[in-house]
Amino acid sequence: GVSLLGRPIDLIEAGHWARVPLIIGTNLNEGTMFVAKVSSIVPGTQVPLVERDIALILAHFFNETSAAAIADYYPVPAFSSADDRFATILRDFIFACPSWRVAQALSRQNASVYLYQFTQKLDNWIDYLAFGDHHSIELPFVFHHPWPAAIHPFGLKEEALAKSINSYWTNLAKYGNPNENRDRGDPEWPQYNVTSELHVFLEHPVRVGAHLLRDACLFWSTHYEKFYFDQS
Repeated sequence: GVSLLGRPIDLIEAGHWARVPLIIGTNLNEGTMFVAKVSSIVPGTQVPLVERDIALILAHFFNETSAAAIADYYPVPAFSSADDRFATILRDFIFACPSWRVAQALSRQNASVYLYQFTQKLDNWIDYLAFGDHHSIELPFVFHHPWPAAIHPFGLKEEALAKSINSYWTNLAKYGNPNENRDRGDPEWPQYNVTSELHVFLEHPVRVGAHLLRDACLFWSTHYEKFYFDQS
């Protein structure tokens, strides 16, 4: 109530936010790096996870109704392992769907918002081989700086993608629009709206998509609230 006058998403949806253009998005495998941490939080779980651990984790954080709904929405046969299943739940609940909800809220207020998902394959990066497009893996591309170069080498595709991302980001800062003076060959990044729900996949070459994780985020729009307000 002092530093923050409410939950950020509530303030955004009420129109209390800085009226500036926004790029917002997440990475394909945002949750993978955090799977190993859960055993230090939820008693009785282990690493690597087994399906029994998923049930314990959901029961630890959610009420019984939401836990059952989440387990059904992310069925065991759809995933290669319990770790993969939980990483996807983490990605959607913690990262991707809150970003989607912000984009939805800003679009309804006629704001300039641009949504992305980072999906570049990086088979010569050690951390990519372990975690995929994990949390923060996009930063060397945003800053066009392959640090540390020993484990994040930039080949032709990485250089091209870094140039594209750098162009979009700096154009937004300079012009308020990522497309103004963008590099040749880069597609126009469509402004997000709740009807078409267009976004870009940040990979080389950059491509346009639609309805990013829409069904999952509609699901979480219900259970996100239950996590915070209904623990019965």
